[in-house]
This record gives sequence, C-alpha cells and structure tokens, in this order.
Amino acid sequence: MDDFDPGVSSRAQAPAALIPYPREVRWTGGVREFGGWKPIASGYLGRAGQVMAALPKGDAPLRVSIAPVEGGAEAYQLGISNDGAELKASSDLGLLRGLATLSQLVADKKLPNVEIRDRPAFPVRGFMHDVGRNFQEIETIGRFVRTMADYKLNVFHWHLTDKPGYRIESRRHPVLNSETAGVPTRSPGRFYAFGQIRGLIRMAHRLGVEVLPEIDMPGHSDYFNRAFGFGMQDPRGVKICCELIDEFCAEIIEPLRKEGIPVPRLHLGADEVKITNPEFLPAVKEAARKHGLEVVMWRPGAAPDAEAVTQLWAQGKPQKGIRFIDSTINYVNHMDFEDSVPHAFFWQPCGKSMGDKQALGTILCHWPDVNAGNEANIYQQSPVVPAMVASAERFWRGLPKAHPDLWARLPGPDDPRFMAFKHFERDLALHGGRLSKQWPFPYAAQSFMKWRVIGPFPNNGDPSMVFPPESSERLEDVVIDNKTYQPARVVGGTVHLRHFFGTGGVFAGNPQQVTAYAETRLWSDADRELPCWIGFNSPSTSDRRAGPVVPGKWSAGDGKAWVNGKEVPPPEWKNAGYLPKAMWDDERPFADEGYACREPSIIRLRKGWNRVLVKAPRAKGDWKWMFTFLPLESGLCCEP
Repeated sequence: MDDFDPGVSSRAQAPAALIPYPREVRWTGGVREFGGWKPIASGYLGRAGQVMAALPKGDAPLRVSIAPVEGGAEAYQLGISNDGAELKASSDLGLLRGLATLSQLVADKKLPNVEIRDRPAFPVRGFMHDVGRNFQEIETIGRFVRTMADYKLNVFHWHLTDKPGYRIESRRHPVLNSETAGVPTRSPGRFYAFGQIRGLIRMAHRLGVEVLPEIDMPGHSDYFNRAFGFGMQDPRGVKICCELIDEFCAEIIEPLRKEGIPVPRLHLGADEVKITNPEFLPAVKEAARKHGLEVVMWRPGAAPDAEAVTQLWAQGKPQKGIRFIDSTINYVNHMDFEDSVPHAFFWQPCGKSMGDKQALGTILCHWPDVNAGNEANIYQQSPVVPAMVASAERFWRGLPKAHPDLWARLPGPDDPRFMAFKHFERDLALHGGRLSKQWPFPYAAQSFMKWRVIGPFPNNGDPSMVFPPESSERLEDVVIDNKTYQPARVVGGTVHLRHFFGTGGVFAGNPQQVTAYAETRLWSDADRELPCWIGFNSPSTSDRRAGPVVPGKWSAGDGKAWVNGKEVPPPEWKNAGYLPKAMWDDERPFADEGYACREPSIIRLRKGWNRVLVKAPRAKGDWKWMFTFLPLESGLCCEP
C-alpha cells in the first residue's frame, strides 16, 4: 500500500478512523477512556485558542504551543502518551489542523497513544458551491464550511452569481436584487446581505478557511440583462461591473482587512462566453487589482495574463508560467453516488505529487444546473459530502503518481491499491455514520461486491435481444460468430462499462448498440429480504443527457436485474418520460431518478448462494453506460 501512497499502510491496524490520514503515523500501543481535556497553553495561540476553548473539559493534559515545525504553516506534530497530549506547530493554522486530527482521535471517547508528523501536499484544498443557480441559506453555508475545516479543507469557493441571480447585496444597483432580475423558480430576490457575507468570511477565517468569492462575468449573467436591458460587455455594463467590484471591496473586503482578516483573491469567472468587447476583461481585472486582489479565472475561458491564477476545468491544461488550481477531478454533479469516493481517492491532484509555485492545489466543484427544488436536494441528489470527504484525503496527502486506469473502476482484490481503498472505505463508513446526523451521506461500502462481466455483444440496436448469459445457469465463455467473449473480473457496487467522459470503464473504445452482462453470487444464512440500491445510467444533476426514465423500465436502454432468475421490478417513476425542451434550461427538479433518492429495492434471498444477473444494453449515442447493484448490508459474502 505504501507504494501507492507512502505512509498509509499503518491505517490497516489504526485504532481510530482518521481522514485525511496523517502523513507520518506511529501507533505506540495503549488505548484508554477519554473524558475531556485539560488545556495547557504555552504563549499566544491565535485562532487555535478559540477552538481550544470549546474542547470538552476533563483531566487529560493537552499541552499546545507554537514552535518551529518543518512542513510549512499548516504542518503540525502531535504526540499522545499516558502522560497526556502535546501539540505543536509553527503557526496557529498548523495548530488548527492538529486540533482537527485530535478531535477525530477521540471521536469514540477513546484516547490512543500515537506519534504524528503531518503536513499537506498542496496549499489550496477546496470545495465550490454554486449558489447562483440554487440558493442556499447562509446558515447552511456556514455549517458546510465548518465541516470542511473538520477535514482540513482550507478554501471555500463561493460561486455567488450565475444566470438565475446575483446573490450579493447591492446598494448601488439594487435592481440586481429584485425578483424581476431573477428566475421565478430559482429563489428570485434571495441574496446575501453584506453583513452575512462578512460574517461567513469571519467565521471561516477563525477555522483557517479562506473564502474565494466569485462574481462570474461577463458570461453566466442573464440576470444582468434582465435587470438593465443590456449585457455586461456593453460600455454601460462594463462601468456597472467595475462599480460592483468596487462596492464588494468597500463593503466586504476592506472592513474585514481592518479586522486583520485577509481576502486575498477574487474570482471573475470569464468562462463559456465570447469576448466581444476587448476592453471588458482589462477593466474588471484592474478594478479588482486596484484593491490589492489577486484575480482568478476559469480555463477553458478568456485568456489570462501572467498575473492571474487559472482554475482548470473539463480538459483545461496548465499554461507555462501561469499559476493554476486544478478542478479537472470531475464535478460532483456528474458523479454517481458510488463512484464519487473511489474516483476522488485514486485521482492525482495537479498531475503532481505535491504543490509548487505553479500548481497551487485543487478545488472540487458542484454545479447542480437543474433546479434543485429545495436546499436538501442539493445534498441528497448528489454525493456532496462523501465526495468532499474523499477529496479531503487526496488533496491533503497527494499521490506519487497518476492512476488513469482507475478513473472509472476499482482495482481488483489482488491489486495492492485495492487494500488501500478498502481500509479507507472502512474509515469512511465510520465518518459517514457521524456526518449523517447533520448531512445526507449517500454512499455505502462497496468493496465487497465482486462481479464477472462479459460482452459487449452486438445487438443491432435491439436491447431486448437475448444472449447466452441470460439463459445459462453460470456466466461462462461465449462464442458468437467465431469470436470468443471471456468474463472480466470487476469490483464495486457501481460499474462503469464505459465512462461517459470516454476514459476508463470495463470495455475499451466506444462500443454502441451492444449488450453486456454482469454476474455475482450473494450468500445468505437464511431466507430473507434485503434492501438494495439498483440503478442504470445514473443522472447528472446538471442535466438530463442520460435520457428520461421510462415507465415500466429501469432505464431508456432497458437494463434489467434478476435475483435467482426472478426479475427485480423497477420503481414507479415520478418524472417518467420527462425531458426538458432545452437541456440547459431545466426547471423540473429531479425526484427519484437517483437510486439513493428513493426507497431501496427489496430483493428476496434464499438460504445459501443467490445468483444475481444484470443486463446492461447500450444504444447508439447513449451518453452513459453503467449500472449499480449494491446490497445495503456490510459484511455480506459475495463471490462472482
């Protein structure tokens, strides 16, 4: 496992579930009951002093000090012995990261003896929420930032504006906050008052989290046209945009700076738009920079200058000499509930083992373009919190090398990388149990699921065509037209037969008008019923490109699942047959399309081994080709 991620092998026998797992850990033996801390501060501790004041009080000595520690401002050293705990770091930021680890160590009211030396691989480790499209209450955003800090994420990217609305108070141009500038189904007239934004940034700073505000311009700004009757690149629009930046700085950034709270960067977007006014970008960048702000811009997007920081998305690549933040990990809205965690776990941030002067780090983004309907759906219909926690592990630890073969599948049981994931997933299950008390946590352990997958068999565009695996008692080699098909061994509750971004999955290339089968066996000690997540071609919450759900079917492609030869019936879909007239103007919320957003299917097991067979056709042009079959019971015996 250490070849995959140096230092992670000690997680296997760890007496506490730590995420992210510290870089150097030595468990020294001994665990005792924990009843609270007796803090002993050595000198001024900055922001860490406020966090320490809230620790549970008891008789275990906790000595905390700011002292030289190698590894940068966020590095720390933590030791726990029978004599108590000692935490030191070279700054209050490092102490905050150490206190986060300390909190996880005693989460189960046990205090294990350990020696830790820890430091991050990247200086920027963040998450982005799009409140321009789907507004969230300031209390929810604050709660999310606190959860980020618990997992050592240190940048909250706040996408404050998008087509449906301008979510920042404006006294110079109050028409931007009016209901008429918004979209009726997207919380029109809802925005954050200056005091709320200052309060959020102030709270985040106390926790060691930088807030990166984004005012996307000149694209994604339909609200602006509705408010003024002209666009941002109109000369009048350029003037207003500069005034909005000035207002934001005057009301937010400058007052906070007087309190000693830095806001170093402002994101200006500049993606998915044709620049028709060559004076626009220079003007708004100058408006930000005259206030001492570093400008961040999307790439792909308008061409940055040498002083800007680019944020990469989709197929964006770094430019020589231009600093960048990497967001090419994939967006949360495109992640299936079950592929979110392994995808983040096996991804190498920035294509480097650690950050440098050019590669600053990475931000995981969530873009639920479709109307969410309500705030809870933002977190239930996408794997926001599971993906965030898994990304926190990888953003903090980094990886020595990339693993493109695992972009869309889990490694096999004999692969050393599999054990690294299995131990992480065990820890994630414990964290998920705690986090589910305050957030939806749509992820279930899946590393026990093992399959034999065979195909793809050409079906000539007929998904109902039957192939030998459907009529045989056991999935074996198949010969069709002198071609031999052999089963491949695959692991996971969600299986990408081909990933929709064209990279990874079980089958190479881009096979279409084909059918694949997957088989496994589940052991049961008695006849019983078992809840199970089942789904085909999971929708992205940004669009409905995966196609509509069809009455009486699991998917438009007519996927099927059988247990002991009995077909598992699909749900009665609430949005059956629905597709929007315009893909990027979708105001009907998702309902039960995602398997974690409806009651699990109930499968009937008999005593002994139970055969599961999944059929997954793919039509010509289908964007997604995947299936999920995951019994919701940990420790279930599964053999393909």
